[in-house]
Amino acid sequence: MMSMSDSKADVGALRMALAGPQLSPVDRVAILSELAHQCARSGLARDGLDAVKEAIELAHTHRLPLAKAGALNAAAVCYFVRDDFLMAIACGIDAYAGFAVENQHTAMGHALTTVAAACKEVGAFDLAEQALRGCINIANRANDKFLLARTQNTLAALLGDLRRFDEAAVQLADARFNLDDACQQHHVAKIDANQCDLDKKRADDSIRRGDPETGQQHYRQALAQAQLGLVATGAEVDQCHLLGNTRMLGELYFVLHDYDQARATFERALVLARQLKQPATIAESLLFLGRIALVENKPADALRLFCEGLECAKRADLKVAQPKIHKELARALLIMGRDSESDFHFDAALQWSRQIAESNAEVGREARLMWNTHFSHHPLIGEI
Repeated sequence: MMSMSDSKADVGALRMALAGPQLSPVDRVAILSELAHQCARSGLARDGLDAVKEAIELAHTHRLPLAKAGALNAAAVCYFVRDDFLMAIACGIDAYAGFAVENQHTAMGHALTTVAAACKEVGAFDLAEQALRGCINIANRANDKFLLARTQNTLAALLGDLRRFDEAAVQLADARFNLDDACQQHHVAKIDANQCDLDKKRADDSIRRGDPETGQQHYRQALAQAQLGLVATGAEVDQCHLLGNTRMLGELYFVLHDYDQARATFERALVLARQLKQPATIAESLLFLGRIALVENKPADALRLFCEGLECAKRADLKVAQPKIHKELARALLIMGRDSESDFHFDAALQWSRQIAESNAEVGREARLMWNTHFSHHPLIGEI
C-alpha cells in the first residue's frame, strides 16, 4: 500500500501504479487519494478531484470508512487550491469526522489544518483560530510532536495576519522546539519561511501606521531571513518550497526598490513555476515583472507581461489574482494613453474585487453554520 506521506510519489508514477494489476480496493483508494494530493501540488486540482471522486465511490462501495475519510481530506486540499473554500471546509469537516470515528488523531489534526486555512481565506479568523487550537489539543492527546509543530507554525501565520505579532513569535519558537523533538528537520525550512513572512507583516504594519523607518528595518530582517532560507534550501527540500522562498525573496527586493535583483529573482521563480506547473506563482511572477517594467517606464513591456499573467490566471481560474492584474493593466494602458481600455480594466478589477468579497462573506456565513451545527461541540475542538 502506498503511504500518503510518500512525498516523492509524483503524478506520473501514481498513474502508472493505478494501471498495475490486482490492486486491492484499499490500495487503489490510497493511491487515488495520494494522486489527488500530488495533483493539487502540481496545479492540477481538477484532475485531483476526478481521482477523489473515484476514490470516494470505491470506498463507499467496499465500505472502507477510513479510506473514505482520506479521500475526503484529499478533496478538501484540491478544493482549497481551486479557491472553492466552502467545499474545502465541508470536505475537511467530513474527513475530520471520519477520522474521529476511527480514532485517527493525527489524521484528524491534519484535516483540521485545511479547514482552518479555508476559514482564514474567507475572513472567518475566529473559526480558523479555534480549529488550530483544537488541533493543538489533538496533537497533545496523540503526543504527536510533528503535528504540534506544524499546527503552531500555521497558527503563527494566522496570528501574524491578525497583527498579533508577539503571540505569533511565541508560536514559531514553540514550533522550532517541538520540531527538534520530532526529528523532522525537513520542516524547519517552512518555519524559517514563516519567520520571514512574519517580519514582512511587521514591516507592512509599521508602514501602515506611519513608521516607514521601522518598516524598512523589518523588511531588511525579512530579506536576510529569506536569503538564508534560500541558501539552506537544498536537494532535501522539495522544489515547491524552493519556489516559495524564491517568490518571497523577489517580493522583498521589490518593496526595497532593488528592481534589478527583484527582476532576476522573479525570472527564476517564473522558470521554476513553469517547470512545476504552478499557475498561481506563474501569474504572480508575471504580475511583479510587469510592475518592475512600469517602474522602469516600459509600459509596453508591462502590458505584455500583465496580459500573459491575466491569461494564465483565467486558465487556472485564479480568482484572487485576476483583479490585481486587471488593476495593473489599467495603469499600464492609462500611461499609454489608451483611456477607454484602461477604464474597462479598472471596472473589471472593481467587479472582481466586489464579487470575491461577497462570495467570501457568503462562504463565511455558511462555514459558521456548518461549524455550529456539526463541529463546534466535538470534545477536542471545544477543549480550548
